[in-house]
Amino acid sequence: MIDKSLKGKILLAEWGDLCRNLCSAMAFKEWEFLADLMIVVFRIESADGEVFPDGSCNPIGYHAVSGEPSVAAREVVSGEIKRYRVFPTFEKAAFSLLYSILYSGNDNYVQARLRFSEHMVVADQLQSQADAAKDAARETFAADFGEAYSGQEHYRELVVRLLEEDRDV
Repeated sequence: MIDKSLKGKILLAEWGDLCRNLCSAMAFKEWEFLADLMIVVFRIESADGEVFPDGSCNPIGYHAVSGEPSVAAREVVSGEIKRYRVFPTFEKAAFSLLYSILYSGNDNYVQARLRFSEHMVVADQLQSQADAAKDAARETFAADFGEAYSGQEHYRELVVRLLEEDRDV
């Protein structure tokens, strides 16, 4: 039997490599930031790889909609039984998450992407302060995305805090 914390570390490393490879292969200008954001979602939703529905390949907390393959599992925070989407592989889960970040038509996601684009344009124009302005734009987008992803204010702060922690490591 594999130690649970070791299992979590292995899954987190696997997810991190997958996200970095996916984002860099797609040549996104902000690929490192997008990969970091995807890793933070994994960390929050799966408790650092420790908890997610068995047989789901779903470490990102996606709930199933009618007609999608799903498994029942108890939600950690509320304790309620929920239906979670089943992905055939981690890769499919990562693609789904990246698609949500970049292309979801949800108004909250759209507004977060627009604000991010505007902040990055301004940052590019502030040559002497561009790095600080880009960091601020990334933090704002991460916070907006976190709230849009979960619909909960505390998630917003948690995403930003974990991004800062991971950056400092």
